[in-house]
Amino acid sequence: TPVIPFFAIFEMKSFVLTLAAVVVTAGALPAQTDKTTAEKSIVRVNVTSQAHNFMLPWQKRQPTSRDGLGALLKDNRVLVTAELIQDANYLEIELASSGRKLTAQAEIVNYEANLAILKPQEDPGDFFEDMEPLEIDRTPPKRGETFSVWQFETNGSPVSSMM
Repeated sequence: TPVIPFFAIFEMKSFVLTLAAVVVTAGALPAQTDKTTAEKSIVRVNVTSQAHNFMLPWQKRQPTSRDGLGALLKDNRVLVTAELIQDANYLEIELASSGRKLTAQAEIVNYEANLAILKPQEDPGDFFEDMEPLEIDRTPPKRGETFSVWQFETNGSPVSSMM
């Protein structure tokens, strides 16, 4: 099972979630392996948010929509950046492969670390059935270790880059 290095998540807190998951690999994996794992471990997160108007604090600004990526964790939780879900009114988890959607809610938000964990708002049923949760590795990577950075194209195709 691919793992997310715990310390790397905090070091990359300023990046938007196109760097959805940094995965430690023992060496360079073939692109097909990364693609298969990305499809099974990364989800899209659709957000509708409405920030407060600082000039008139009793009013809110116009709603906006944005989307990002999330890494599936155990117990059907999804790791995202806190920046992505800031001022969120509505959160939705989407499978890139099928377009299936599931309403979500924020379970934990830490703005200092720029991380948040989402959970399904209702019973997900078989929504995550073909997914593979990532594990958080608490050991720092060794010098020279290879990382994969995953993201999705707008058409739903996963892309991975070796670092």
